[in-house]
Amino acid sequence: MTVSDETQPLLHDRHVANDTEAQQPAKPPITPLPKVQFAVLCYLRTLDPMNFAQIFPYINAFITTLHMTEDPSKIGIYSGIVVRVD
Repeated sequence: MTVSDETQPLLHDRHVANDTEAQQPAKPPITPLPKVQFAVLCYLRTLDPMNFAQIFPYINAFITTLHMTEDPSKIGIYSGIVVRVD
């Protein structure tokens, strides 16, 4: 009867010459970060709120020009709908 401990593998790999090599886990390959793609994405994510903020000063005049409603008190409702559906 062979005495074994819980760190010994159940099946012995005959292709491995050294037992210490078999116990070390294989390192995953290191993949480089796509820095250019990340920079472009960060730039675009910065521009998105800036473009969205440019709508607010002009949306009420745009709704008025389109004559969507005759009641001037409803222009704010239509402006909110236009800005919310982005």
